[in-house]
Amino acid sequence: GTGVRARFVGHPLAERPAAGPAGGYRAALGLPAGRTTVALLPGSREPEVRRIFPAMLEAAERIRERHPDAQFVVPVAPTLQEESLRPFLASHATLPVTLVAGKAEEAVGAADAALVKSGTSTLETALMRRPMVVVYRMAWLSFLLGKLLVRVAHFALVNVLAGRRLVPELLQLQASPQRMADEVERLLQDPAAREAQLRGLDEVRGSLGGPGAARRVAEEIAGVLA
Repeated sequence: GTGVRARFVGHPLAERPAAGPAGGYRAALGLPAGRTTVALLPGSREPEVRRIFPAMLEAAERIRERHPDAQFVVPVAPTLQEESLRPFLASHATLPVTLVAGKAEEAVGAADAALVKSGTSTLETALMRRPMVVVYRMAWLSFLLGKLLVRVAHFALVNVLAGRRLVPELLQLQASPQRMADEVERLLQDPAAREAQLRGLDEVRGSLGGPGAARRVAEEIAGVLA
């Protein structure tokens, strides 16, 4: 031990209210309410977007083959410009993709399922109570060095918190368009798989503590000062 007394008082993200029905978010974003909707979250930095977004779009094409009514929504992170994503869409001219500046919560809330680049977005998606598939691709040298230096059971934050493989994880070559599409299809079509993941996401939200984390921090500080 370090000799430092610590107490977990909750996570700020747990302050967010529970998500409402998808229809309300679709209306807010101007999306048709009755169509199969998949959110694509390719990350917040251009290098990671270049590595994963093209494969996500190819997966979206495969999803649309199975669901001709499918539409896709992509929240553009504040660190990116919409113009930086449009070149990736050029070869998918007929794919119904809506880019929304920011509004990650609304984009995820509008979705029946989400393809999410590994990172804090997985936790945000979990708190919106939307089933997801987590994907990640990194430079191969970084990947090989990482395998040598670090061994982890899970790389998706939501799985780390759950302590088990709650959501599918697709890493490197596993993050192929076909695997992505297949995993999303399972969540769209298999009620048992979908409900099992949603129950697990509820457990993750519960593990973050309820609302009032800021107040509990203040109480802890006041107690120490007293």
